[in-house]
Amino acid sequence: MYNDLSKAKRRTLVSLFAFLFLGLLKISVGRLFLSPILTADGIHNMADVVMMLAAFLGLYLVSLAPSANFPYGLYKGESLVSLFMGIAIVYSAFEIAITGFIHLRPTDLLPLLATEIISITVSIYLGHWISGLTSSNSSVIKAERLHNYEDGILGIIVIAGIFMEWAGYIYLAYLCLLIIIIYLVYQSYWIMKDAVLSLLDASDKGVVLAISKVMNQLNGIIGFHELKVRKAGPFYFVEMHLELPHSLPVDKADLMTDYIEETLKEKVKGVVSVTIHVEPGSMSKKWILAFPVSEDGSISSYFGQAPGLLIMNTHNGNYTNYDNPAAGSERHKAQIIIDFLKKMGVNAVIAQSIDETAVLALS
Repeated sequence: MYNDLSKAKRRTLVSLFAFLFLGLLKISVGRLFLSPILTADGIHNMADVVMMLAAFLGLYLVSLAPSANFPYGLYKGESLVSLFMGIAIVYSAFEIAITGFIHLRPTDLLPLLATEIISITVSIYLGHWISGLTSSNSSVIKAERLHNYEDGILGIIVIAGIFMEWAGYIYLAYLCLLIIIIYLVYQSYWIMKDAVLSLLDASDKGVVLAISKVMNQLNGIIGFHELKVRKAGPFYFVEMHLELPHSLPVDKADLMTDYIEETLKEKVKGVVSVTIHVEPGSMSKKWILAFPVSEDGSISSYFGQAPGLLIMNTHNGNYTNYDNPAAGSERHKAQIIIDFLKKMGVNAVIAQSIDETAVLALS
């Protein structure tokens, strides 16, 4: 993740200088050969330069390590920068509207087309280059990648508009210009929406579902609730209440929370912090119960003498019968059964009698 952020900063700087060159080139060629659409597209690229500067600043803030003054890091700085990036795009749409609706006929078609074709090629290449980064959680990287691809698409509309200017179909040229403006405003809406939701600590439903799926597959826990996820830049901070068996010692509860934290960081992309509050489980939650059963299916009195074991999940009501793994063994029956129950994720047993040594081993 952090390695990708370092790459993203370098690629953002390359994009910045590329768009600076394209913007100056379009404005110069557009004014020289009297093409308001190409000039307007050049102004749009100059707004891209401002956006790239903001993107670089956002990625720089994200890469800074947490400190005493900012113990949670400066990750939200990226969301704040994304908000300004959206505003910059709206401003570019405003500038295009002011400068683009001018009735002029280009003096030469070829330089205008050549300039825009160069721009399309560079934009699509940059979009593909940035898409090679795996840090897709970063809203800045998402916005930058999307914007580069869209610049290539908009370039096709600009070419159509240049043809309309050249042919004298001025209102069709204006229509092409209007499409560009509407698309830029639409794009800025989604960038700013994502940034504002992140700044307001809105929950990410997709990440919540991914975390819930991982938690529901874990053995040894009773359940979890009050799951909260907040996004800060490209990262996620997770909080939850975890329900564990009443008899679980504190040291083992601590090992379980460490295991859950590492599992979530490994399986859910972008999770960097997991805060877990442990509490005793409720019988209304997920318990994996084990019963010794006789050959006729009735509950047996003792685990060691029972021919079978029944394991039941109280969360979904499913149950499965197993042959007693210690059947036929003369020694270490209790340990064989205990190892099997732990493997199956059992957190409670129900029997008429069980010796103290087995109770300690199960806990």
